[in-house]
Amino acid sequence: MSVETLEKLISKFDLDEDKFNRIKEKVEKITKVLEDNGVVFQEHFQVGYYSHMISLVKRLEENEEMIPFGEEVLNEIGLESMDLSHRVLKPLFVEYNRELDRSEAILVAIHIQTAKNTMEGGE
Repeated sequence: MSVETLEKLISKFDLDEDKFNRIKEKVEKITKVLEDNGVVFQEHFQVGYYSHMISLVKRLEENEEMIPFGEEVLNEIGLESMDLSHRVLKPLFVEYNRELDRSEAILVAIHIQTAKNTMEGGE
Protein backbone atom coordinates (compact mmCIF):
# COMPACT_ATOMS: atom_id res chain seq x y z
CA MET A 1 0.00 0.00 0.00
CA SER A 2 1.27 3.43 -0.85
CA VAL A 3 0.75 5.60 2.22
CA GLU A 4 2.10 8.57 0.26
CA THR A 5 -0.60 8.18 -2.41
CA LEU A 6 -3.30 7.90 0.26
CA GLU A 7 -2.06 10.94 2.18
CA LYS A 8 -1.73 13.01 -1.00
CA LEU A 9 -5.33 12.21 -2.00
CA ILE A 10 -6.76 12.86 1.47
CA SER A 11 -4.98 16.22 1.59
CA LYS A 12 -6.95 17.32 -1.49
CA PHE A 13 -10.18 17.08 0.49
CA ASP A 14 -11.11 19.95 2.79
CA LEU A 15 -10.60 18.08 6.08
CA ASP A 16 -9.40 19.09 9.51
CA GLU A 17 -6.47 17.12 10.94
CA ASP A 18 -8.69 14.94 13.15
CA LYS A 19 -10.94 13.88 10.26
CA PHE A 20 -7.87 13.41 8.02
CA ASN A 21 -6.36 10.99 10.55
CA ARG A 22 -9.65 9.10 11.12
CA ILE A 23 -10.20 8.58 7.41
CA LYS A 24 -6.57 7.57 6.82
CA GLU A 25 -6.76 5.02 9.65
CA LYS A 26 -10.00 3.48 8.35
CA VAL A 27 -8.81 3.25 4.74
CA GLU A 28 -5.48 1.73 5.84
CA LYS A 29 -7.34 -0.85 7.96
CA ILE A 30 -9.61 -1.90 5.08
CA THR A 31 -6.68 -2.00 2.66
CA LYS A 32 -4.73 -4.23 5.08
CA VAL A 33 -7.64 -6.71 5.23
CA LEU A 34 -7.78 -6.77 1.43
CA GLU A 35 -4.01 -7.33 1.22
CA ASP A 36 -4.28 -10.13 3.81
CA ASN A 37 -6.84 -11.70 1.45
CA GLY A 38 -4.48 -11.49 -1.52
CA VAL A 39 -5.86 -8.30 -3.08
CA VAL A 40 -3.09 -5.84 -3.92
CA PHE A 41 -3.75 -2.72 -5.97
CA GLN A 42 -1.16 -1.86 -8.57
CA GLU A 43 -0.02 1.73 -8.44
CA HIS A 44 -2.18 2.91 -11.36
CA PHE A 45 -5.32 1.51 -9.67
CA GLN A 46 -4.55 2.90 -6.20
CA VAL A 47 -5.75 6.41 -7.01
CA GLY A 48 -9.23 5.23 -8.02
CA TYR A 49 -9.51 2.84 -5.09
CA TYR A 50 -8.27 5.34 -2.50
CA SER A 51 -10.41 8.15 -3.91
CA HIS A 52 -13.50 6.00 -3.60
CA MET A 53 -12.63 4.81 -0.07
CA ILE A 54 -11.93 8.36 1.13
CA SER A 55 -15.24 9.54 -0.31
CA LEU A 56 -17.06 6.54 1.18
CA VAL A 57 -15.79 7.25 4.72
CA LYS A 58 -16.49 10.96 4.24
CA ARG A 59 -20.09 10.14 3.19
CA LEU A 60 -20.50 7.95 6.28
CA GLU A 61 -19.14 10.68 8.56
CA GLU A 62 -21.45 13.26 7.00
CA ASN A 63 -24.44 10.88 6.95
CA GLU A 64 -24.79 11.14 3.17
CA GLU A 65 -26.07 8.36 0.94
CA MET A 66 -24.81 7.29 -2.42
CA ILE A 67 -27.13 7.36 -5.40
CA PRO A 68 -28.05 3.74 -6.21
CA PHE A 69 -27.31 2.33 -9.63
CA GLY A 70 -28.51 -0.67 -11.66
CA GLU A 71 -28.00 -4.17 -10.38
CA GLU A 72 -26.98 -5.45 -13.84
CA VAL A 73 -23.38 -4.64 -12.97
CA LEU A 74 -23.47 -7.55 -10.49
CA ASN A 75 -23.21 -9.96 -13.42
CA GLU A 76 -19.71 -8.63 -14.05
CA ILE A 77 -18.49 -9.10 -10.47
CA GLY A 78 -17.31 -12.39 -9.02
CA LEU A 79 -19.10 -13.68 -5.92
CA GLU A 80 -15.78 -13.87 -4.06
CA SER A 81 -15.10 -10.16 -4.72
CA MET A 82 -18.59 -9.21 -3.58
CA ASP A 83 -18.25 -11.32 -0.41
CA LEU A 84 -14.88 -9.74 0.41
CA SER A 85 -16.35 -6.29 -0.17
CA HIS A 86 -19.12 -7.05 2.32
CA ARG A 87 -16.61 -8.38 4.87
CA VAL A 88 -14.39 -5.30 4.78
CA LEU A 89 -17.22 -2.76 4.68
CA LYS A 90 -19.65 -4.24 7.21
CA PRO A 91 -17.59 -3.21 10.30
CA LEU A 92 -17.23 0.33 8.94
CA PHE A 93 -20.97 0.71 8.40
CA VAL A 94 -21.69 -0.80 11.84
CA GLU A 95 -19.30 1.74 13.37
CA TYR A 96 -21.42 4.53 11.86
CA ASN A 97 -24.66 2.77 12.86
CA ARG A 98 -25.71 2.40 9.22
CA GLU A 99 -26.93 -0.45 7.06
CA LEU A 100 -24.40 -1.61 4.49
CA ASP A 101 -25.03 0.37 1.32
CA ARG A 102 -25.33 -2.03 -1.62
CA SER A 103 -24.03 0.50 -4.16
CA GLU A 104 -20.93 1.18 -2.05
CA ALA A 105 -20.35 -2.57 -1.70
CA ILE A 106 -20.67 -3.03 -5.46
CA LEU A 107 -18.15 -0.26 -6.14
CA VAL A 108 -15.63 -1.70 -3.70
CA ALA A 109 -16.18 -5.15 -5.26
CA ILE A 110 -15.39 -3.63 -8.67
CA HIS A 111 -12.07 -2.32 -7.29
CA ILE A 112 -11.35 -5.76 -5.80
CA GLN A 113 -12.27 -7.56 -9.03
CA THR A 114 -10.10 -5.21 -11.09
CA ALA A 115 -7.13 -5.78 -8.77
CA LYS A 116 -7.61 -9.56 -8.94
CA ASN A 117 -7.89 -9.55 -12.72
CA THR A 118 -4.71 -7.49 -12.96
CA MET A 119 -2.84 -9.77 -10.55
CA GLU A 120 -3.91 -12.77 -12.65
CA GLY A 121 -2.52 -11.11 -15.77
CA GLY A 122 -5.87 -9.90 -17.09
CA GLU A 123 -4.61 -6.40 -17.82
